[in-house]
Amino acid sequence: MTDEQSASLQVWRYLAMEKMPYMAGLLFSLRVLDAPGLGTLAVDAGLRLYIDFDAIADRSDDERAQMLLHEVGHLFADHHLLAEELGVDQRTKGRAINVSADASLNDDLRDAGCEIFADDGGFILPSVLGEPDYKTPHHYYRSLTDDDEGQDGGDGGDGGEYTGCGSGSGSEPAPCELGDDDAGGTAPAASRVQVEVAGAIIEHAKNRGRVPAGLAERTEQILAPSTTPWQKILASMVRRGAASRAGTLDVDTSRRSRRRHDARLGGTGRRLVVPGMHTPVPRVALVRDTSGSMSAGDLNAVTNEVEAISQRVGIRGMDLRVIDVDADVAAERGYRRASDLAVRHGGGGTDMRVGIDAALQVRPRPSVVVVATDGYTPWPEEPVGVALVCVIVGTDDQRPRAISTAPSWAKVVEVATS
Repeated sequence: MTDEQSASLQVWRYLAMEKMPYMAGLLFSLRVLDAPGLGTLAVDAGLRLYIDFDAIADRSDDERAQMLLHEVGHLFADHHLLAEELGVDQRTKGRAINVSADASLNDDLRDAGCEIFADDGGFILPSVLGEPDYKTPHHYYRSLTDDDEGQDGGDGGDGGEYTGCGSGSGSEPAPCELGDDDAGGTAPAASRVQVEVAGAIIEHAKNRGRVPAGLAERTEQILAPSTTPWQKILASMVRRGAASRAGTLDVDTSRRSRRRHDARLGGTGRRLVVPGMHTPVPRVALVRDTSGSMSAGDLNAVTNEVEAISQRVGIRGMDLRVIDVDADVAAERGYRRASDLAVRHGGGGTDMRVGIDAALQVRPRPSVVVVATDGYTPWPEEPVGVALVCVIVGTDDQRPRAISTAPSWAKVVEVATS
């Protein structure tokens, strides 16, 4: 950057911190590079921010500050991992991923006081997609790819203007991104500072005021992250019985391709019926052990796993039912956010068989039943007709005995608590 550009950036950072002071760690960790010709701002996963200063010259300082917050929001949410989580190619699906990530991020920025959400090129809100606020990027991506037309191209198209937010947002990399290069040592990739920012969010919420609900949820996940590969576990267990939505992951011979509805065979003129594509969507019923033996740490660990399933698999609401059970069913609801699990329903004895039976009565029937428990429970003696995952929470001393009692025909997942 030139000295003038650097001075302008300091003003934008100051204004950004007035709106979201807890983002200071990310704002000051950015490696900022001038990117003439880019036409916008972009970030990569190494916390490098590329700015076409001339392209945003007609924006006010406050608007440019909000654009900074938008870019660091992508970094805080780890949107560079979205293509992998969705099982699609970032370079061919980058535009749809970027729009989905924007929609999931911008309602939180609006709630924090950002205002550049106009129809004339402002930030995309979920309402622009005809969708409700506060959903995951996975939800918005599926909504977009229900109609695949126009969503397959990368962000740069065939040499046209770049319209993404960089690989740090999940979109195709911007043409100016350095990759493994570091511009002669002047712009090395930065280490992650999410934990520092998450701590600042918690401190702000305690002492100064409210933070957007989406940031609060992401903070909880960062400070106590789940390491369980839920995408792989659930994907392997829902080959049968899973619902499906229009998408791009698998061939579906029961529907026509909307993109190739008028395909012709060679020079014969004969019409071909090309099969469509779909994305399997698991319906999960999660039985949460709320008996007296479950400690606060155990319940917090379960909450992290539920949120991890929701975020990584991209399901909420009635696709992810949570059933609180001790020796009886105490409560049942669709999962929306981590705060839904703050109240403990139950607190008595333990019998997860009751919860499994209740899960099997849910309609439409779940493709997977997940039981999250400390393991001090009787189990069904025979397979229950759907895939069963036993999430055993507890300390290193507690889990081995609990695991030994779990059904041999079920998938067992260990989650350590302190």
